[in-house]
Order: sequence, then structure tokens, then C-alpha cells
Amino acid sequence: MTPRESDDYILGADAAEIDRLRFQHKVWIAQAFALWERAGFRAGDTVVDLGCGPGFTSLDLAQIVGPDGRIIAVDQSEHFLATLAHECGRRGIAHVEPLLAPIEALALDADSVGGAYARWLFSWPAAPEVGFARVARALAPGGVFALQEYLDWSVMRLMPRSAIFERAVEACVQSWIAGGGTIDIGRELPRLAQATGLTLEHFAPLSRIGAVGSLEWRWIASFFHSYLPKLVTLGLFGEDELAAFEAEWAARTAGRATYCYAPTMVDALLKKP
Repeated sequence: MTPRESDDYILGADAAEIDRLRFQHKVWIAQAFALWERAGFRAGDTVVDLGCGPGFTSLDLAQIVGPDGRIIAVDQSEHFLATLAHECGRRGIAHVEPLLAPIEALALDADSVGGAYARWLFSWPAAPEVGFARVARALAPGGVFALQEYLDWSVMRLMPRSAIFERAVEACVQSWIAGGGTIDIGRELPRLAQATGLTLEHFAPLSRIGAVGSLEWRWIASFFHSYLPKLVTLGLFGEDELAAFEAEWAARTAGRATYCYAPTMVDALLKKP
């Protein structure tokens, strides 16, 4: 399949976005492994990587479960799954199975998997409870559903504060609402767990602050540089505002005296009785 911009992921699925996602995964890799360890994922397990994108988490999970285990890598982007399949072939990995499906149409057998993982997935569907129920159904008794989702996206700030930065955050939140998603879906996890018969065993905030040049700073920069021009096209952010944001960000980066508070996330583990 020829690389292309795609509507099936909010920032597209072209080569530039895959590079951004690769860096993003590296920024959050320590937190992901810590949650997987807490979840008890181990050799021989079958784990579903939900909203796997180009498969960076799938490849890491494949190392955890080993060749006797199985990773089912689920995404709705054909291009992302083709990227993952190519990388698996290059590395000689045979126990990762790409599965093309939106989370709302996930059709795994009941009680068939020992674990599932999702990061920044359930913010986007209009009816997250549908996909959530399908994951709960697929989990075997004792299976664990590990999630890392946004708890408070709009809390993001620069320190010292910046009016244009806060305006950019506001415009992003407006776009999430217009798209029909629930960006702070982490707040809904206790309700979703109860509705699907899962037990919420771990629920803890995950927050990070980064100085200029840090991983957090570069992660946030890569997002805004990619997404704000799209908001200009949508009429949610002005061209003059974009120019002001870029100038402010460049000045803050050059000054090296600013910190950025990243969106607050939540680590959650849900278990099927």
C-alpha cells in the first residue's frame, strides 16, 4: 500500500506521522513497561494491543510474551498495520497478528485472551462503552485490561504562563468536542469498569513536567506543530494565532527558562473476575 495521509487517525498516517509516533512511544516507554509489569503480562500470554498504530507497543509486548505467546495488534488503519507487518517480517517475528477493525467492531472470541492494553484510544470513539464491552467480553476470567488514558488534557500549561499557549490548548479541546470524542475518558473508567463487570484494581494519576529540550517538551512540540495547522484549516485557530504560537514557542525554546506541564493521564488496571 502506498503511504498516504489518512482520515482513520486524527493526525493522519503518513511517514512524518509515523516518525512522530515512534518518538512519542519512546517518550512514554518507561511508563508503559511499568504498567505492563504491574499487569503481570508474561511469557506465553495472549495480549491484545488496541489501537496499535504502526505497532511500536505491539513489538515491545511481543518481546514480553515471547514466541510462545501471541499479540493481536488491532487498528483501523490499513497503512499502520501494513507498516507493522513489514517490520515483523524484517525482524522475523511470527507471533504478532495484525487485525483490521475499529474498537467498536472488535470481534474476538469470548474468554479468549489473557490481557489487553490501550493507550489514548478510548478518547476518540463517540460511544466508548461499545468497544469497552467488546474488550471485556474477550478477556478470559482473571484477564487484565491495562489502560493509559487522558484524565485532564486541558490542564496543560507553560510555566511561566503563556496566553497563546493556553489559547492553543483551548482550540484543541474544542476540536475534540466537535469530533464527538471524550478527551478526558480516564474520568469515565470507573463507570465503564462497573458497566462491563470488570474490577478496577489500580487507578492512579500520571503527570509529567518537562523543561525546555526535555522529552516532554519535544513531545508536546511535535504534537502542536503537527496539529495546529489542521485547526487553522478547520477554522478553530487563526493563521495569526498560529504565527504567534510559533513565535512564542521559538522564543521559549531559545530562552530555556520555561517548563511545560503535560496533560495528566491515568494508569488503570481492570480485571475480569
